[in-house]
Amino acid sequence: MDRSRKRARHSLIYQERGERSMNYDPELAALLSQPWSNDACRGYVIAAMERCGFKPSDIKQVMVELYEVFDYTTLQEAEAYYERSPY
Repeated sequence: MDRSRKRARHSLIYQERGERSMNYDPELAALLSQPWSNDACRGYVIAAMERCGFKPSDIKQVMVELYEVFDYTTLQEAEAYYERSPY
């Protein structure tokens, strides 16, 4: 079944259940279609730290901690942590 038929079927299911449907937002759809990548995030952190002049040993220490944080922190927890931070 192609995408448009799946979307139409999904929309009908919502209507049958009496649920609300969302308006399609192409910009949001494009953003959500990009996969989350812990490695890309690590790359951003490494690039930022290098640009700020951190020593390689400090970057390695942050990378070790980042692995731990990824394993034990949900995306929602990380977002809330960022929103509460002074940075």
